[in-house]
Amino acid sequence: MRWFRTDLLGKVVAPLPRLVAALGFLAAQAAAQSPGTASVLLTISLILALLAGKKISLGYFLILALSIVGFSLLSPFGKVLVGWGPLRITQGALEEGALRALRLIGMVFTSVAAIHRDLQLPGRLGSFWAEVLGYYQRLLEARHRIRPARWIDSLDEIFLEVLPADSLEEKGVVPKLNSEPVQNRGWWSVPLVWGLAAALFFGLGQ
Repeated sequence: MRWFRTDLLGKVVAPLPRLVAALGFLAAQAAAQSPGTASVLLTISLILALLAGKKISLGYFLILALSIVGFSLLSPFGKVLVGWGPLRITQGALEEGALRALRLIGMVFTSVAAIHRDLQLPGRLGSFWAEVLGYYQRLLEARHRIRPARWIDSLDEIFLEVLPADSLEEKGVVPKLNSEPVQNRGWWSVPLVWGLAAALFFGLGQ
């Protein structure tokens, strides 16, 4: 299922404070120790990703979650819930797999919401980062043109279009720096998001 296309977050928060704000949320998600806390954080990160205008395929992430839980069940521990011959589904392995899936998918949603193609970092590393983001964004926009019957040719056409030999700046792959007021817009979101992440993390008992 595909939802929103407009980057509503970008209208109020510039790329750099958006990234910094997301770091606090990522830390809370990585440290979450219960499926309940991880699920609440995941729900918020999903909403943020949709507000950022990102394309979310829920089917893909459902399969990913089931795969993570399935691999976790291969190492059973704790109370046995169901057993078929030598196979055992245990409460410990099930909860551990659910926690890992919720944390990983939530962090993916947060990362997707945090990254913007106009993000500018200082120095040579910043320029390289801008190029990578530009390529990545354009590849994502063109992936619907891949045809299963001729996927090699369609990939070749997309790469030739997205990765031209000409100047990256002339092609618009490297975003131009925005004005200073725009770049500084939205720093209020950093303490807000970090505070929310801390409140949820400690308030829900980690």
